[in-house]
Amino acid sequence: TDRFGVEGGALDFDGDGDFVEFAHHDALDLGQDFTLALWIDHRTQATTDDWYTLFEKSDPERDGRYGIWVRDDRLWTCFEAADNASQPCADTDVALANGWHHVAAVRAERRLILYLDGDEVWNAFVGLTPISQTPFAAFAGTDRYANDDLWLDAGLDDLRVYDVGLTPEQIARLAADR
Repeated sequence: TDRFGVEGGALDFDGDGDFVEFAHHDALDLGQDFTLALWIDHRTQATTDDWYTLFEKSDPERDGRYGIWVRDDRLWTCFEAADNASQPCADTDVALANGWHHVAAVRAERRLILYLDGDEVWNAFVGLTPISQTPFAAFAGTDRYANDDLWLDAGLDDLRVYDVGLTPEQIARLAADR
């Protein structure tokens, strides 16, 4: 059931092997600025100290990636440089309550910003670190390249990847679309 109550309108990951694979496409090779946005029907995960993938673009060697995750019932976003020399990350101290939430990670003007339900919850300078670009698939619901598969237990809806950093006003409009 999606955030509007429509049966079959969202993806439901049950924590037991469900995932979506997105074949590589050049549009997923992001530049300096980007936005990852989605709706999550949050449920507390099986273990609290693990990284559960909402969306991730990575490679099998773990030499670079970007994405958005849930860990300890909090949102995280990270991106790694191609040489794996730096990994700017953002997280929030705000715990996700169970239920539908809009989340967005924005990199714009050398800053990494994390939004929860349209409100900025983290913002920091990250400089011009390049974003790793790989010819490999992206995933929702799991990180297929990790040694131990961790399966997301949550609903996901309206996943969007932008190659620009959306403004706070644009994020607020996305979050208001309930």
